[in-house]
Amino acid sequence: FASSVEIYSVIGNDTVGMTNAVRAAGEQLRKTGELKNYEEAYKYCRLSVDNNCGGVAIYHTMIKVLKADSNETKVIKVIEEAKKKYPKDLSLNIEEFYYWFNKGNSHKAQEALQKAVEADPNNKDLHFNIGHTYDKMSKDAHKEGKTDEALEFFNKSSEAYKKAIELDADYADAYYSLGYLYYFQALEIKNIAGDLKNQAQADIETAKADKLMLDAIPYLETSLTFDSQDVNALKILGSIYVNIDNEEKYMEIKAQLKALGQ
Repeated sequence: FASSVEIYSVIGNDTVGMTNAVRAAGEQLRKTGELKNYEEAYKYCRLSVDNNCGGVAIYHTMIKVLKADSNETKVIKVIEEAKKKYPKDLSLNIEEFYYWFNKGNSHKAQEALQKAVEADPNNKDLHFNIGHTYDKMSKDAHKEGKTDEALEFFNKSSEAYKKAIELDADYADAYYSLGYLYYFQALEIKNIAGDLKNQAQADIETAKADKLMLDAIPYLETSLTFDSQDVNALKILGSIYVNIDNEEKYMEIKAQLKALGQ
C-alpha cells in the first residue's frame, strides 16, 4: 500500500476517490493494524460521510481509525451519529457494546446488546454476551453488598445463557458459563449464610446454595461432553461435590484431574 498521504493527495473532491481512499485505509488497518496518517484517514472518512458516500461501511472504517489512533473521545460520538442514520444496523450496536464494556460500564454495554438483540433476536452470541455481561454485573453487585440487585442480574444472566443454548444445543461455552454462574452464586449465598446469626435463616440460605450447586452440575457435565479435559469445569465440579458431601463423585473428579496432571 502507498501511504495514506500519497493515496489522499490525488483525490480532491472526487467522491468515488474519497470512498476508495477510505476503503484503502480500512484495508491497511485490517492487514497491518497500523495506519501512517490517522488525521488524513479520519478527514476523508468525514468527507465521505458528509457527502453521503459509502454508507454505514464508512462509519465502521472511521471507528477503526479512531480506535487505532486511541481517540476514544470521538469513538462513541461517531457510533451515536451512525446509529441515528442506521438505527437497525446490528454491527453498530456491537461496536457500542464493546466500547462501553471495555470502559467497564456494564449497564451501558447491556443497553447496547439489548438493542442489538432487537435487530437480530436469533443471534446466539448476542444472548451469550448478554448473559456474560449480566454475570459480571451480578458479581460486581455482590462485591458492593447489593445482594438483591445481584440476584436480579443473576436471574437475567441465567435466562440469557439458556436462550443461547435454546438457539444452539451445542453451544459449549454457554453450558460452562451457566454452570459456573450457578456455582458462583451458590458460593456467595453460602458466605451470606455464614454471616447470619439466626441459625434457622442460615439453614434456609444454605439449602438455597446447595440447590444452586445441584443445578450447576448438569450444565458443567454437558460442557465436558464437548471437552472432557476441561480442567476448569472439572475443578468446579470437584468443588461442588465437596460442598454437597458427595465423596464418591469427588473422588472420580480427583482421579480425572490427576490423570491430566492436576
